[in-house]
Amino acid sequence: MVAGHEWGGGHDLSAWETVMWRLEDDPRTRATSIIVELLDTEPEWGRFLDSHERGSRKLPRLRERIIEPSLPVGLPAWTVDEHFDLEHHVYRVRLPEPGTQEQLHEALEGVMHRPLDRSRPPWEVVLITGLEGGRAAYALKTHHALSDGAGLVHLMEVGHSRTRQPGPRQVPDPPERPRYSPPELTAHRLRQRFIETPTEALRVTKEAARRVGRGSLTPQASLPGAMAWMKAARENVKALPVERSPLLQGSGGPGCRIMLYDVPLAGLRAAGKAAGGTLNDAYVTAILGAMRVYHEYHHVSGIELLPITMPINTRRQSDPAAGNHLTAARLALPIAEKDPVTRLRAVRAAVLEARQDPTLGMAEHLARPALMLPDTMLANVVAARAGGTDLQISNLSGVRHETFIAGAKVIGTYPVGPRPGVAAMVAMMSYEDKACIALNLDAEVFTDLAVLHTCLDTGFAEVLALGNETTETE
Repeated sequence: MVAGHEWGGGHDLSAWETVMWRLEDDPRTRATSIIVELLDTEPEWGRFLDSHERGSRKLPRLRERIIEPSLPVGLPAWTVDEHFDLEHHVYRVRLPEPGTQEQLHEALEGVMHRPLDRSRPPWEVVLITGLEGGRAAYALKTHHALSDGAGLVHLMEVGHSRTRQPGPRQVPDPPERPRYSPPELTAHRLRQRFIETPTEALRVTKEAARRVGRGSLTPQASLPGAMAWMKAARENVKALPVERSPLLQGSGGPGCRIMLYDVPLAGLRAAGKAAGGTLNDAYVTAILGAMRVYHEYHHVSGIELLPITMPINTRRQSDPAAGNHLTAARLALPIAEKDPVTRLRAVRAAVLEARQDPTLGMAEHLARPALMLPDTMLANVVAARAGGTDLQISNLSGVRHETFIAGAKVIGTYPVGPRPGVAAMVAMMSYEDKACIALNLDAEVFTDLAVLHTCLDTGFAEVLALGNETTETE
């Protein structure tokens, strides 16, 4: 578990984090996500606030905001927010009676839709009370420039306790953190440019040229390099040999529907093992089965393969817990196949092949020259790259022990990921004995959530049955 002040990582944004930050205004490229925790009871508000005050001091990155140089001479940086006020980041709302799960989903849609204040640290917390049975929900909304999903799991571990009544906690004095004004950051970037850039630029552009196979890119030709990157990205979108499903194509607008869904973790793991795969293979196979049933319900036939984007964590042990260490694999996966074993083995083979793809991780290498493009052009390229598939399917490893926040026990943890132009972002996180699944859905595509819920039931039932059959024969 990561603790102390190391969680935030370096002071500068990476090139890819900068791309995500600068394209936040376009709904097709918006990179905000929510970690939703269901709580068994409503936390006491004063104690809840105290826990976040203490947590923001323990993890100083939560008290830092992103600033840009006053001239376009380099990447943004993190700097201490001199006017940090917890009241701008922690809110509470109460659901009207009776506080159903559907009402919770609607409240989360509102949280997802509301943009973060870019002049402040890029996170907020909403405590949603009034759920049936005296329960509550905790929603932590962050920008991907702050952290990816795996980093947020570490953050939640640091910010939560293992008992309902934790002992006194000492928060050490934080180390001195950088403080920049935009002009000061500009001067700092200019010094870096004259001292560090020639060697670094040569390394980055040579690596970019090697990966895209487009000849030589030189530090003196940043704009041609950006144009080459744009061309390579467009060709990469077309490389997946499968068309998108006509049933899953919306406008990619900002509207969304959110659904939370539970599956037994042990059953999913047993199903994957029974078919010669992993828990993740079983999970993806079940989602594909649900999509097959959804297409059948709408009388859409002839769809053999579905284009999928799957985030892959590239974090190394030496990397900080925060920041972004994700790349994305694009796969064509079967949905017409009704036999779950055959489908799971096809998923297994495709995922293993994707992990060996030498182009994985090219985004960070190519993002720096891409930043030379105007924001509108860059947004179009990134949106085309991200939206060239129908679904994003993600899986995060959560915590296996019980956790508490301000005296309330967490009974489920759900990752609501960003949905960059696709019909659905489906993300799963393990917590204790549950696989907690969150779906961020295009409101134009999925107009009847009851139908989709039934399709999910069918898709997971046929996969979970594989583990049951193995248990019965042992």
